Amino acid sequence: MLMRKKREVDPRAPVPLKLPPHPIPVSWGKVIAPYKPQSEIDAAFEALPDCVHVKRDIVADAETLHASLGGDFLAVHANPPWDIERSPDRGGVTVEDIARIPFEKLAPYGFVFMWVEKENLSEVCDVMSAKQFGYVENMTWVQMRPNNVIANSDATYLARSHRTMVMFRRDCRAFPAAKAVELRHQRSADVTLDALATTKTGRRAIPAHVYKAMETLLPEAYKVGHPGKLLELWSEPGPEGRRSGWTTVADAAAAKKKGPGKKK
Repeated sequence: MLMRKKREVDPRAPVPLKLPPHPIPVSWGKVIAPYKPQSEIDAAFEALPDCVHVKRDIVADAETLHASLGGDFLAVHANPPWDIERSPDRGGVTVEDIARIPFEKLAPYGFVFMWVEKENLSEVCDVMSAKQFGYVENMTWVQMRPNNVIANSDATYLARSHRTMVMFRRDCRAFPAAKAVELRHQRSADVTLDALATTKTGRRAIPAHVYKAMETLLPEAYKVGHPGKLLELWSEPGPEGRRSGWTTVADAAAAKKKGPGKKK
């Protein structure tokens, strides 16, 4: 049995950063938006066109979601607050809860983008396979701190330093109409390094370019002036959860709960 050598790193040691000679190239810089008061930011979100934002008890109302939200979405983006021990934004959602959500009725010929943890990755894939959604690809978000160091958090077995968004597509062999969905392939990396930020509710904020990647992949999902065909489950409540072309659903049950999720 071969064992890889493990490099011991002192987390308290200084991190050297070598700067290029003056003048520093533009590629080293990062564009920072000018400061805006929160009221102005919220007003801009509220003014976004073609956006529907609602609250639902997603798990309790799972069987009727397609009746209230519609059943012709091209993609569903799900960011469940998983009931996983030591998860940074632990909630009360289990794999069994995901199995109850009718993705096959919400996006009968489309895609499902779901954020998973390493503890339940295989189980989620099994659930989606039973709903006749096949695995296509995944995107890994390596979480970085402001000092450009990977953000490690506690986990049961190994440190938690990244999140994975798995892409599923409706089985084209069983549902030939799924082949008609127009896709726009893009040259974007499947691993992204981005800062770890939190939302008002304390959850890890999904990087904006992840939404852009989904919208680019499905060019027919949204046309300005028309309701979009993109659905997000477990979005942020209030103005922060709004996005043009999307129907965003905040979890009413989560708003009533505080603290860690259900105990196993």
